[in-house]
Amino acid sequence: ATKQKRRIYDITNVLEGIGLIEKQSKNTIRWKGAISGDNTVEAYERLHRAQAQLQELEDES
Repeated sequence: ATKQKRRIYDITNVLEGIGLIEKQSKNTIRWKGAISGDNTVEAYERLHRAQAQLQELEDES
């Protein structure tokens, strides 16, 4: 259970970092979607970097 909570925490931090979600409280998030004005390539590159960061966090566990 603790590992799953940590994984969810890591995922939400990554999604918040790339601007797809916004944390409203400890247990509540708001989906923001893609950032206005982004093109698909930039959004894909941000997502790819986020996936790499998440993999690094998982490898540390």
